[in-house]
Amino acid sequence: MSFDFNEAGPQRSFDLIPDTIATLHLTIKPGHAGEAGWLRRSKDGGSEALDCEFTVVDGEFAKRKF
Repeated sequence: MSFDFNEAGPQRSFDLIPDTIATLHLTIKPGHAGEAGWLRRSKDGGSEALDCEFTVVDGEFAKRKF
């Protein structure tokens, strides 16, 4: 299968979202570590933390993730 990227649409901007108030959606990805498997272990195994993804819900920056 080949792709012709010459006909691709304009690229999205990767500029920072300015300091603003935004409505977000939080997704916590299970990491299979810690109590109930909600934490993700670091590569060196020295720490555990939540693996979170935030998505802007509305406004000018809708669908942007961080």
